[in-house]
Amino acid sequence: MAQIRNHNGMQLGIALLGTLGIVAMESSYVPQLWRLFRVKHAEEVSLLLPGLSLGGRLCAIAYAHSQGQQVFVAGFLVGVLLRAGLLSQVAYYRHQYRRRLRQKTTPLPTPTLALVTSEPHDSIAVTPLLRAVP
Repeated sequence: MAQIRNHNGMQLGIALLGTLGIVAMESSYVPQLWRLFRVKHAEEVSLLLPGLSLGGRLCAIAYAHSQGQQVFVAGFLVGVLLRAGLLSQVAYYRHQYRRRLRQKTTPLPTPTLALVTSEPHDSIAVTPLLRAVP
C-alpha cells in the first residue's frame, strides 16, 4: 500500500486501515440487533459479553481521546451506542416476555363435580355437572 501523507504528516493509508478496522469491529453487533428485532425474544442472549464490551469501549474512548486519536474515539462511540442498543433490546424483550407470562398465568381451576352413569354394554360415562372457571 502506498503511503500518502496529508499536510500534517499523518499517513493516510494507515488512518484508512484503522478506520476500516474500527468500522468492521463495531458493526459486528448489527446482525445481532437485527435478529433480536425480528424474533422479538431475548431470553437466551447473554448480557455479560455486551456488558463487558460496553465497559471496555468506554475505557478505550478515554484512552483514545487522551492520545488524540479522534477516529478511534468516534468509532468506539459508535460501538458504545450499538452495545447500549443491544442491552436495551435485551432488557425490553425480557420485560415483555415476563409480562406476557404473568398475563397468561391464571389460578388453578377448581375441581369439577361429576355424575357417574351406567351406559349400555357395561361402559361408564362421566357427565360433568359444573365447568371449571378459567
